Amino acid sequence: MIQRIGVSLACLGFSVVASASGLAGKYKMELSNDLSGISGTFYFLLSGNKEIKLLNDYDGYSIENFDVAPFFDSLDAEVEWGSDEEHHYYSFTLSPTKGTPELTKYCALFVDGPNEIRDEDGLSMELSKWNVKTKSYDLVPVMQTNESLLNCKKELANR
Repeated sequence: MIQRIGVSLACLGFSVVASASGLAGKYKMELSNDLSGISGTFYFLLSGNKEIKLLNDYDGYSIENFDVAPFFDSLDAEVEWGSDEEHHYYSFTLSPTKGTPELTKYCALFVDGPNEIRDEDGLSMELSKWNVKTKSYDLVPVMQTNESLLNCKKELANR
């Protein structure tokens, strides 16, 4: 009985930590390329420890890499989505503002291997978080400075 109470309290403690950050939950990430017209929708879970579990993969174009690095309350992420020849890179920082997630850094880069085409403007990503109360996804707003955008583009330019 005492062990059950301890386990229950530990689970409760984990859920309080996870919800306190404002980032933990289920997300929908919609990626698209305006140049080729391809798109994909991916779902992932983000734990209170800033660990990500990808819930699905997409036919044809798949998530090649999904690297995350916690930084205090925020989460820096880089996603590589593509095929054998095309690579789409998305870099973003997810931060809680008053308990609500915001993208405080976001940029993208398309690289077509054989043709050496590089485009910063033809990609888009929409990130939404599952709202338990309304049982729908709420769009995560992009709230970044021009300096943050320029730094993000410089980081991706080395791909």
